[in-house]
Amino acid sequence: KWGGAPPPPPATPPAAPPAAPAAAPPPSSASGRRASAGGRRLSKRRSSLGTMLGVLPEEEEAEPHPPPEEEEAGAPPEEEAVAPPPELPPPPEPEQPPPPQDGEAGGEAGARTAAARPFLGVVLLVTGIRDAGDKSELEAELREAGAELLEEEQLRSAFAPASASFSPGSSAAALKAKLLGGDLLLVTGGPAKTIKFYFGLALGLQPLSTGWARRCLAKGCYLRPSAADEALRLPPLLPACSLLAGRTIVPVGDDGWVANCAPLLAAAGADVQTELPRVHHSASGAAAAPCVVIADTLEEAAPLFARARARRLPVADLRWLKTMLMRQRYRDPRPAPA
Repeated sequence: KWGGAPPPPPATPPAAPPAAPAAAPPPSSASGRRASAGGRRLSKRRSSLGTMLGVLPEEEEAEPHPPPEEEEAGAPPEEEAVAPPPELPPPPEPEQPPPPQDGEAGGEAGARTAAARPFLGVVLLVTGIRDAGDKSELEAELREAGAELLEEEQLRSAFAPASASFSPGSSAAALKAKLLGGDLLLVTGGPAKTIKFYFGLALGLQPLSTGWARRCLAKGCYLRPSAADEALRLPPLLPACSLLAGRTIVPVGDDGWVANCAPLLAAAGADVQTELPRVHHSASGAAAAPCVVIADTLEEAAPLFARARARRLPVADLRWLKTMLMRQRYRDPRPAPA
């Protein structure tokens, strides 16, 4: 019993090789690698337990892991086709503002006419520009913008007094009516001593600067003048042809001077005569009707001093007329010297 050979150990069935885990696709991310490692550890534990118990593990079909979505390295993403932008219709042409009505407020929006011709229908007296080149250039631009520019000869013809010595034609009368009833402006580079300048004052026109005219041309529209656009400050202007209204004026001098002065006196409202009128005296001895003799200088009026003194008429020179036009106020001249 004790000396015999020990009985052989019970036969142990050979251990079946562990089932090979289902091949998993190579993970493409950290979560895929962790899932593969966990599967291998679980298979080893099952194999060891089966060996110890002598039970073969049941073969389980491992559900293959779904392969992760593979992204081609370096492959650019497909670009979506972009539709071209729709064609926009052309912008509508801006409408030209209508001409302002009577009493309409002006400004840049109050264009008198189309932008191309802002001075259409406007009559201008342009004077007081010293540089002849600048004057010619501005006048050409104003004419192109529709303005009508008057010259001295037209003014003299329009306001030539109707008397035996002055016989204005029908065209002159039509021009005078147009100037008194239409748009007439005085544009000057500053205070001037020209016929045009004094004509403008006699017609009650506020002198406007050349800068205002150039701004209108640059903007392409008629800008209502403001106080900043005045070439010089004057007292309140009298209406046209009212400064000498109701007074008889007799210009004395050479023919050229009288031809220039007489229309200017008429534009200021005077009754221009070439001969001294008959003056009736009142009981106090004063002249019943006002009458003034005017000459270029008092020396030229010397031959008439005796006649003027006999008729108790005052005598004045051209400075008297210019001063009244600048001050827009009538003042009596001094009487003829004894």
